[in-house]
Amino acid sequence: MSAGAGQRVTLEACRRGLGVVLDVLEEFRMPCTFFWEARSLRVLASTGREMMERIAGNPAFEHGCHGLRHEDFSGQDTGVPIGRHLTLEMLHEASNVVESETGSEIAGFRAPYCRLTRELRSALARLGYRYDATLIRTAGETWSLQPYRLAGTEQSVWELALPRGRDGQGRAITGYLWQLFEGRRPPEDYIEFVSLAGQYPGGLFQLALHPWHLFMDENGQSLTEQRAARAAHDLRAVLAGITSLERIRFLPAGAYLKKALDRGLR
Repeated sequence: MSAGAGQRVTLEACRRGLGVVLDVLEEFRMPCTFFWEARSLRVLASTGREMMERIAGNPAFEHGCHGLRHEDFSGQDTGVPIGRHLTLEMLHEASNVVESETGSEIAGFRAPYCRLTRELRSALARLGYRYDATLIRTAGETWSLQPYRLAGTEQSVWELALPRGRDGQGRAITGYLWQLFEGRRPPEDYIEFVSLAGQYPGGLFQLALHPWHLFMDENGQSLTEQRAARAAHDLRAVLAGITSLERIRFLPAGAYLKKALDRGLR
């Protein structure tokens, strides 16, 4: 779960959404990996100590990084790519904030906007990150939901890619839940999508979300009270449906990678 806030997203929406997500995770006793934007984490930690204590004190949760200020490292939107030195500097500062505020060793990284640059790959290797979870791939003959060595990191960082595929009507679908929260997809679509993971024993199927999306749409507009309540209901429905599936085990991403390496992944 990426817990950052983009330019059009308010920290209040992030805080409220995080509270809902935390309630749901605790209700289902479900582990989670939080990818924190350091700026937002610092504010949330200073204004919501009780919530942060619930998160940092839960051994089922692990913590990763989602940038310092949700930077556009690629320059795709700003027109100014962030260079090698500054990328390393920003990621180092963000990593320190995440570890300081959560009291946990940092686990992995997910790039803002899912844009993984050459400079970010180099910085991840320099800073000793175990894995990245940015890239989105289609499961099939060339990828079976397994971790693989991330190019550009001197073979030191593993990639835990997010799944992409087709639903029952042939429409493209990913493990991100934004369409669910905006009412564009029913919970059943995601439950069906996760069920396909049974074709790839030992693979990692990630569901991902931004907490603010429970209260704001992708354009930064607030959801109606009814739509927000429905989003929380649908999140519960997805998790309830997935827990009923056979041969599915829930783990944080880093814990999964450790088990994969223990069984001989090379």
